[in-house]
Amino acid sequence: MIARTCSALLALLMSLAPAVAGPPEPASGDHGPVWIDPGWRRTIARYAVTFDEQGLSTTVFDFEIKALDEKGARAISQQTFYV
Repeated sequence: MIARTCSALLALLMSLAPAVAGPPEPASGDHGPVWIDPGWRRTIARYAVTFDEQGLSTTVFDFEIKALDEKGARAISQQTFYV
């Protein structure tokens, strides 16, 4: 009697195991956004806003960019900065 009950309980637990494990992973393998290294880093960034007596503002943004590889150098050389 105990062996029959244990085997029935074991069969029930084995049938519930996939439901407890959670849904399967999507077949596409998409795990969300992936970061792609641009090949460069901004090493210094200073941002300052000053106001004069008339209330006019001056904004200064100083930065330095360091190319880490050839891809980074190409990316930096193609950037446009507006004044």
